[in-house]
Amino acid sequence: AIDLQGAYQKLEIRTWGPQRRMAQAVDFAWEPKKWYTMKLEASTADGKAVLRGKVWPRAAAEPEAWTIEAEDPLPNRNGSPGLYGYSAANIYYDNVKVW
Repeated sequence: AIDLQGAYQKLEIRTWGPQRRMAQAVDFAWEPKKWYTMKLEASTADGKAVLRGKVWPRAAAEPEAWTIEAEDPLPNRNGSPGLYGYSAANIYYDNVKVW
């Protein structure tokens, strides 16, 4: 999962909420009422998963560098992607791509 945490102004990659065994977080100041693009890439190599995430304002060009990176030494090797949000405010999704 890639998670923008507004109350904490952080960006986090983790397996899922209750399990924090490989979670990595970085400071990421973002603004309410502003659209952002998020990109998550997952790949496997040598029995590990390599996870990379980017977040940038929708009106800006995609940055070259990844915003956050993490490694999972015990990845799930199959399954399907999912998309969800949890917020007291409305959440809007636009132009979602999964490949």
